[in-house]
Amino acid sequence: MLSKKGAMFGLDARIALTIFGALSVISGAALYSAIKQARVVALANEFKEVVKAYEAYVLDTGKDINSGLYTADNPTLPLIQDDSVTGWNGPYISYPQSADYASGIDHAQYDYFYISKANKEDWDVSGNPNLANLCDGSKKCYAWIALRMGTTSSAITSMAESLDEYFDGSDGKNKGLFRYDATSSAYTYARLYAMPTLSY
Repeated sequence: MLSKKGAMFGLDARIALTIFGALSVISGAALYSAIKQARVVALANEFKEVVKAYEAYVLDTGKDINSGLYTADNPTLPLIQDDSVTGWNGPYISYPQSADYASGIDHAQYDYFYISKANKEDWDVSGNPNLANLCDGSKKCYAWIALRMGTTSSAITSMAESLDEYFDGSDGKNKGLFRYDATSSAYTYARLYAMPTLSY
């Protein structure tokens, strides 16, 4: 027969184990949250670095980087390679050329950065700067640093939502300084406002 002292020790041990178990769950959740937030901040800082690189290019050359059209798709390669524009004084950022998009710069985890040109009005509900929002000369045009994040998945959508919260306080994917969309069935695109364009 167990003594009262032994029974109490067993009860104390079970209580202690329960407390330690609960603390480990809480600590694990807090650690996961901290890791996720660190990843969000790191990607946000990368967006900001590309914005600064684009601003430096424009200041040095007095020109936008563009394909010559009012298009959403413009190269970022001139940020790392001389494009023979007078005043070029780069490279402006240390990224490799993208293997997926010859005119873009690569991203280590996601696909590649490029430049979107669109107005700042709210985009359609998908977050896509569709043809109504592109730079056609009828509205002021702005440069947006864009990142093709990769195949649409819950993890990528979650990161895009977290970036929207970081930059804009979760104001929605189609408005504010940061916008994202998954207009094709395959890819998610994220865009951060950079500056007004000079040419459109």
